[in-house]
Amino acid sequence: MEQAARLKTILIFILVTCKDKLTLWYFTKPNHPAHPGVIKRIIEEKDGGFVAHEEGSSFGPDSAQPAFKAWLAEIAVLDRKMKEDLARRGQQSGAPSN
Repeated sequence: MEQAARLKTILIFILVTCKDKLTLWYFTKPNHPAHPGVIKRIIEEKDGGFVAHEEGSSFGPDSAQPAFKAWLAEIAVLDRKMKEDLARRGQQSGAPSN
């Protein structure tokens, strides 16, 4: 039986990858400045390309909110870079970009 999800422990967070829906879950560990928090990163195929978006929840005190917002912004930057990279690859192969 194939695994539906893969767990990877990083120094300051845990990453769970759900293979069937291209969903990544990021859970902070106690040593993360945004702890406790979780981000759900969803990558979907749409109109012949891929789009990504994220949803996040912070369960920390008010003092942890700036760190959580910064962490969520870092994930959004990863999505933007992925989109730019895919567009570049499409241009190099002659495929239309989204």
